[in-house]
Amino acid sequence: MIEKWQSIIHHVVNIHSWYCADVVHQCGHPAISATDARVKIWLKAGSPAHKALTDVVNDKKLLKDMKMMTRFKHTGDLEVYHNLLLKYAPKRLHFPYAGMKARLQLAVLDHNENVGRLQASTEEGEPRYDMVFPKQSKRWVIRNIYEPKTYNFVQRLMDNIVQRRKDASILYRDKSSFVCTPQLAKNLANIEKPDKSVAIAAHVSRLRRNKPAEKQD
Repeated sequence: MIEKWQSIIHHVVNIHSWYCADVVHQCGHPAISATDARVKIWLKAGSPAHKALTDVVNDKKLLKDMKMMTRFKHTGDLEVYHNLLLKYAPKRLHFPYAGMKARLQLAVLDHNENVGRLQASTEEGEPRYDMVFPKQSKRWVIRNIYEPKTYNFVQRLMDNIVQRRKDASILYRDKSSFVCTPQLAKNLANIEKPDKSVAIAAHVSRLRRNKPAEKQD
């Protein structure tokens, strides 16, 4: 990835193949004809503009960050899960701790069962696609159509509930039958709350000190 990024130094001066790298030795675009090469405006190798670009491309801090980006993972699957989570726990509604935990667990079960769906195909075996117009890009794009979702986890969950109810060794008052609400602090402050009147006095005093002096006529 770093060598591909550094290849721009060669491309902008109309050099599209080189041997001073370990992996990337040429540009990824199709060959440029002599006519197109004459029409395009290229930088001159060694010119101030080219040197400035080279300094930016070879910046040590930037290259260090790019080493981390080589293992970059797309967040598309995570965004799909978050959208699915809104189906079970809409943001506009409030749920108690036990209800929220159950909804999160249902969303995870739903996601895990359907995350590996294959692309749907026609009767002739051709892959199916759809055209959509996202408001962000404002252009028509092609998206895959996947096989229908399944909800087999619902039946398995209901079967497990019935089996647990039939199990005479499990009592209703058993701790495993309840969701234990964690004891959370009222706020995240790690220092004692000051007296309100003292805090107001300090706030007003600070405002007065920072207030610009009024001009005298």
